[in-house]
Amino acid sequence: MVRLVLVADIHNGPDRPTRPGSVVPGLLRRFVDEMNGRVRPDAVIDLGDRIDNEDPQADVAHAAEVASILAELRASLLQVPGNHDVPGAPAHHPKAIRLGDLTFLVLNTSDPALGGVGGSVSPGQVRAFERLLQESAGPVVVLAHHPLDDHSIEGNPLFSPFPDWAFTREREAIRSAVERSSRVAAVFSGHVHWATVRIVKGIPYVSVPSFLERWQDGGAAPGAYALATFGPGGRLRVDFRSLEAGMVLSFQHG
Repeated sequence: MVRLVLVADIHNGPDRPTRPGSVVPGLLRRFVDEMNGRVRPDAVIDLGDRIDNEDPQADVAHAAEVASILAELRASLLQVPGNHDVPGAPAHHPKAIRLGDLTFLVLNTSDPALGGVGGSVSPGQVRAFERLLQESAGPVVVLAHHPLDDHSIEGNPLFSPFPDWAFTREREAIRSAVERSSRVAAVFSGHVHWATVRIVKGIPYVSVPSFLERWQDGGAAPGAYALATFGPGGRLRVDFRSLEAGMVLSFQHG
């Protein structure tokens, strides 16, 4: 059994009406304490957008603050690039990372970010992804910032007016590769700031809600995350939780 915690869209940065960035450091320290104490996952997956852009100097400082807090995790930490994140050293994507019986394939869906927001994957990355899928042994978990499915975003305050920015442009080609491989156990993403689960050709595509987004001005930031448990026989359970409200939704597959 492998237990993963997935967190997305932390958005450390300036205060905005539905994203109070100034609470992130304290909320993220609570998250780390929760992981190191009660939850104790095998790994924590950060699905990108660690900051909310302000200016280059502030962005670097906010990214460093998040990195410093997450460094206190006792579990392995795996990070996915998001469209808001500070570009670091040249990264080779996709990349494969092994944990127990699982292989993680990390896509960079800001290759480039369309309009600075929407997702895209270069043709070279798609070809490399297909090759890694064929070379991987055992179950594969695909990780990306932008969703790779086509779930309805009707009612999403951020993206329903801009549907082209909600998903990865090359998602059909990537899904086709995923389906041909017969190795993929699940696909996880963030970006759209809400929780969704869509089963496509027997494969769960899961969107993890934003750690910070509270959807309306006022109220507490949720500190949302997802706990994914991979069990024998391909069984998967995902619990959507928040530091402020406990578990709000769960599903099982397989």
